Amino acid sequence: MIQQKYGRIVNVASTSFYTNAPQMTAYIASKGSVIGFARALASEVGANVSTVNVSAPGLANTKTMKSVNAEIFDILSKMQVISKVIESEDLVGVVSFLCSKGAAFVTGQTIADYGR
Repeated sequence: MIQQKYGRIVNVASTSFYTNAPQMTAYIASKGSVIGFARALASEVGANVSTVNVSAPGLANTKTMKSVNAEIFDILSKMQVISKVIESEDLVGVVSFLCSKGAAFVTGQTIADYGR
């Protein structure tokens, strides 16, 4: 990226960073670290016309989330404005945008893609 003076980095965090969820301290802290890392790195690589951003999806249909009690999973999905559980393909639009020329001046940002 430095040599070609262009690049895009999109990290993935979670909207759980913005919630108060008991028993999830380590997970939430790790997602906060991803967000902080992206913001700091954005200021370092910006001179090279490179951007660093974060996609923070909401409730996604992942192996980890499938292990959650079905009743809790249902409650969590209803907390989102768009109550549909996110599938991997639903995240493509945000990531594609952040990698596009249209996002040339979007850097150090976190996009919460969870319908809230």
